[in-house]
Amino acid sequence: MALSQQVGARVRRREDPRLVAGAGRYLDDHRPPGLLYAVFVRSYLANARVTTLPASP
Repeated sequence: MALSQQVGARVRRREDPRLVAGAGRYLDDHRPPGLLYAVFVRSYLANARVTTLPASP
């Protein structure tokens, strides 16, 4: 097979059918028990101080 036939040729990927069918598994879908979340808050003002944060359950 000549190099010109390989460059730019279509490559059949194994994972395509299950991703198109919605059966793909992503890291964000995994929720282990006891999972915690973190939120980082920055001020939109250059020299401001964040003094209070609203707490939501």
